[in-house]
Amino acid sequence: MLPCSPPLKELHDRNEDITDIKFAPMGSILAVASAERTIDLYGKWHVPNDPHSPHYDPTATNMVIQRIAVCRGHSSAVTHMDFSDDAFYLRCVCVRACVYLTSPENENYFFLFMM
Repeated sequence: MLPCSPPLKELHDRNEDITDIKFAPMGSILAVASAERTIDLYGKWHVPNDPHSPHYDPTATNMVIQRIAVCRGHSSAVTHMDFSDDAFYLRCVCVRACVYLTSPENENYFFLFMM
């Protein structure tokens, strides 16, 4: 078994199970799908240390992870999702086999088809 490092941050925005997690191709957006029929989108940034702090280290940065959007509108739990190569679109599928397309900047879904 490989050793695990401690978590960078714990997020508790959902009550039901997480069903899929995907990073955008460049890694700046994290999409987290849940059984609550939602997708939470998180942004991550590296923020320099405070130069006025007695523990200032100019080579170190702090990672900030913040929820930037919540996509709602699935008719059932989200099971799979994937970003487009340019990270502009997020394709997602729910339990009822409905396929949706959305943009991380836009919380609206576009219903494509039902299998």
